Amino acid sequence: MFGGGPPHNTPPLNWTGNTLRLLLTDRRFRATLTGGRLTVSDALEEVLWRDPPTQNFPGRWATGDTVLGGQYISAGDMLVLGLAAANADPAAQGVASAAQGSLGGNRAHLAWGAGRHVCPAQHPARIIVETAVETLLHRLPDLQLAVPAGDLGWRPSPWSRALLGLPVLYSAFTPPRPPAPERPAWTPPSTPDPSPSDSTPSDATSTRRTPASGRPAPRSWWSSLAGWWSGR
Repeated sequence: MFGGGPPHNTPPLNWTGNTLRLLLTDRRFRATLTGGRLTVSDALEEVLWRDPPTQNFPGRWATGDTVLGGQYISAGDMLVLGLAAANADPAAQGVASAAQGSLGGNRAHLAWGAGRHVCPAQHPARIIVETAVETLLHRLPDLQLAVPAGDLGWRPSPWSRALLGLPVLYSAFTPPRPPAPERPAWTPPSTPDPSPSDSTPSDATSTRRTPASGRPAPRSWWSSLAGWWSGR
């Protein structure tokens, strides 16, 4: 159940709800969005044209005498701005867009106001609503309306366009995750074999040196005599 929410949160929440309502009730709107011919950002702009969350805005006073739409306005007159009515004007939409019924990407609407009184929070609101709609489309691709479209109720307000609720049906869905990249098995670095000149025989293969092995053996008597006779 998608609720309307408290008044201070209604603009982004109602924008999200009105977008989902069109998505679930307007085949052309859904086909162009899910078919890739319309981005989520463009689809949100079309909702601001056709079903803006703020329909009328009160509390503006004319600072001078003027004529607007053939109506004479005196300085000090209080004005109620009909944002939805102004957006519905074919002259504002353009002949081609009005004939095709597609207004995606066109930001010439008055949903944010204009001039020095333009809404200062439009950029954060775009990010919030676009993220919400993209997440719903990704996580709940089979979202469908649970009641007939004619049974949807609207919050009674001359200013806001807000659903009382949006009952939907969907199945549990978990987007598949890409497999983690395989890591090669770790192998210890190879140690080069020591050269023969640098090798030292181990205790198991070396011969124990005897105390007398460091001195030459004594010469025999016959060897000494032979060396004296030959002059050595």
